Amino acid sequence: MPVLVAGTNGVMALKVAKIAGFPICYSQIDRYPDGEKYFRFACEVSGEDVVIFNSMHPNPDEILFESILIAETAYQSGAESVSCVFPYFAYARNAESVRGEAKPIHAIVKMLKNAGVKKIYTVDFHLQRNVFGTEHVDLSGMEKLAEYCLEEFSDSFTVIAPDEKAVYWAKKFAEKSDSKIATLRKIRIDAENVIIDPVKLALEGDVVIVDDIISTGGTESVKQQELQRR
Repeated sequence: MPVLVAGTNGVMALKVAKIAGFPICYSQIDRYPDGEKYFRFACEVSGEDVVIFNSMHPNPDEILFESILIAETAYQSGAESVSCVFPYFAYARNAESVRGEAKPIHAIVKMLKNAGVKKIYTVDFHLQRNVFGTEHVDLSGMEKLAEYCLEEFSDSFTVIAPDEKAVYWAKKFAEKSDSKIATLRKIRIDAENVIIDPVKLALEGDVVIVDDIISTGGTESVKQQELQRR
């Protein structure tokens, strides 16, 4: 049975371990006064299949390095294999970039492969494809979110995909809730500003906006204002 190692996001890992029945491998994560990361296994991982559970929010750079540090320490301690669970995987937005612009996902893939990570689990991964060069399992929370909305809000609503990219997740959500889908057109100006191309929609009842990443909620408020004007 895999041994689950909780990173900085330990509370979420403990909940998942309890549901899945996986044993937790307790460890010590700390910092030196100058900010350097300290990690130590407090359990035996020799011969074990280690699963690192570490969502990359809210400090993706730190969490990424921490995960690599845990993976390499696991192998140094005799682990049989290392897999990673990233409920949120950062740096997946701009895989296709303009000339001279960084493609951080490429660097991250190299670092994870060099650390010996054999399998990666994500949830609603933004790129919608395997870019890791190793086994990748992408789970989705859209059906569960649809169930929650049906139970807590309404049994009838329209699902809004804020742009063409979000249609992928909107379809999953709509299939579970038996809802109609409406798609907006979005033009991104920069990291925090977008233009919503006006699209005439005949909406009745409740609306649920479905997307895979919400960093600030600012873009979502723009979308809602546009919907209210129609």
